[in-house]
Amino acid sequence: MHDNSIEASIFRFLSQYSYDEKDLDYSLLDQYIQSLQMMSVVSNSGVSVFYMNKMEVAFYSANFGSLLGYSPADYANDNYRFFEDKMHPDEKQRLALTGISLLKLFDAFSPQEKMNHKVISAYRMRNAENKYIQLVEQYQVLALDKTGTM
Repeated sequence: MHDNSIEASIFRFLSQYSYDEKDLDYSLLDQYIQSLQMMSVVSNSGVSVFYMNKMEVAFYSANFGSLLGYSPADYANDNYRFFEDKMHPDEKQRLALTGISLLKLFDAFSPQEKMNHKVISAYRMRNAENKYIQLVEQYQVLALDKTGTM
């Protein structure tokens, strides 16, 4: 990772958050998986869950990659980086800066407000046929730690 890369900028920002492991309940994801999987099928959408404290994707719906023509084996080892590398280069910096701005905005929200808002963005991503397609992505807080941190 280069110090001036978009990924480095985001990770520098995310590293400002601090978490106490005793306040984190990783078993919560298990309670959501069946609903998230069903939502992905009904909406014909890919669903993922990102753990901010670990800075990694903890869950991908079964259809996540197949909507772009990829199999889970294609991205299993690279986690989110596989898909990040497929983003159109002109969009990466805009998305990173927007993401950081939105996280700062969410930091000002009460825990209840964090749970009641979502972010929608659109960008281009390269599919398995090496063609860029337009995606619409939605971000929503699934759970907070005991202190109200995302």
